[in-house]
Amino acid sequence: MENNFINVDYDKFTNKKTTLMGWFSLDTGGDRPGYGYHEYMKIRLRHISIPNQDSLMLDLEYMDYDWIFLRSGKLIININNVENIVLEPHESFSETVDIGYATRCRECVWYDINQEILTKICNAKTIDFQISGGKFVVEVNANQFIKEAQLFYNGFYDSTAFISTLQEETERAKKTANNSGDGCMVTLIVMVSAFSSIAASIALIIGII
Repeated sequence: MENNFINVDYDKFTNKKTTLMGWFSLDTGGDRPGYGYHEYMKIRLRHISIPNQDSLMLDLEYMDYDWIFLRSGKLIININNVENIVLEPHESFSETVDIGYATRCRECVWYDINQEILTKICNAKTIDFQISGGKFVVEVNANQFIKEAQLFYNGFYDSTAFISTLQEETERAKKTANNSGDGCMVTLIVMVSAFSSIAASIALIIGII
């Protein structure tokens, strides 16, 4: 079965191949001590291959109304409530973003991992993240990320691995796409019906006049 959940980009001028998943939203519970609602916090798997070097990493991106300085913290991955894997951050960028009605602080870091760590995530029963920056620490249950890891492993390392997850998520994506199409059709029918009613009302008024 074809894996449509990973994207591959190749830059022929630098011989750089980038393989990545889409962003996965982390549920931080909505708030943290002394602060308010997060705009977002999300994570993804990414692999970069250039001549004489291969790198597998986790990207973490955050946006809110204040800096949290992810580059000054760390990511701890807890596997099955037993094993802790401690990862140090490397800053990708930090910037302010104008979102129209306000300005937000946006930060992105990446953490080095390897195939062994990815395999542990794929085979885990439970996954929890502890994400820290210079200003706060948040703990996130990330059990749903296990499937993301399995899809990446299937698409990048071994197409015979985690087939059941690939089949399940492919069917889920198809159903979502079909339901979205049905929703558009219903909207179109409602709009046509509304226009028809308006046209009939206008015709009735003209007839009366």
